[in-house]
Amino acid sequence: MSAILLDGKALAQKIQAELKAEVVSLVSRTGKVPRFMNIVVGADPSAGSYARSQIRAAAEIGVDYQFSNLPQSVTQTELFDHVKLLNDDPDVHGIMIHKPLPKGVDFQVLANYIAVAKDLEGITETNLGKLILGTATIIPCTSAAVMALVAASGVDLKGKDAVVVGRSEIVGKPLMLLLMEKNATVTVCHSG
Repeated sequence: MSAILLDGKALAQKIQAELKAEVVSLVSRTGKVPRFMNIVVGADPSAGSYARSQIRAAAEIGVDYQFSNLPQSVTQTELFDHVKLLNDDPDVHGIMIHKPLPKGVDFQVLANYIAVAKDLEGITETNLGKLILGTATIIPCTSAAVMALVAASGVDLKGKDAVVVGRSEIVGKPLMLLLMEKNATVTVCHSG
C-alpha cells in the first residue's frame, strides 16, 4: 500500500462549511445562536494561541463562543458553583474547561460536574462510558478529528493494525476505542 497524504486543512474547510450551514439552519428553526463557554483559570500564556484559534473557528461557523475567565486563586468549590451556573443557563449550550487548572483542582471531578448534554469535549464519565459502549454522540475533539481524517482518506480500517501513541483520557484512550469500533487491531504505546 502506498502512502496517502491526509490534508487536514482542506478537510477542516469542508467541515467548517458544513457546520456553518447547520448553524444557519438551526438558528432559523430555533431563533437561537448556539452559545459555548470555555472556562479559563488564570492567564497561561500557551492558552492564548489555542483560544484565538477557537474564537476564529467559532466565528467562521456562526457560533457565539465566549470565555469565562476566573482568577488563578479560584477554588474547586467556586469552580463547581460556576459550572452549575452555566449548566442552569438555558442560553449556554456547551461548556468546556481549559487546562491547566490550579493546584488542588481535580480536572476530572470538575469535568463530571458539566451537564452531560453540554459537555463539548465528551469528557464526562457518562460520555466516555457511551464511547466505550459505542453509543457516543459527543466525542473528544482530537480523536474525532483523527477519525474524520481517516474517513476522508477512504481507508477501510477493518482488519488493519493501528498504533496510538499516548493514552490520555481526551485523545489516546478515546481514539483507541474509535479505532476498535472500526474493527482495527489497536496497539497503544505510552511513556509507562
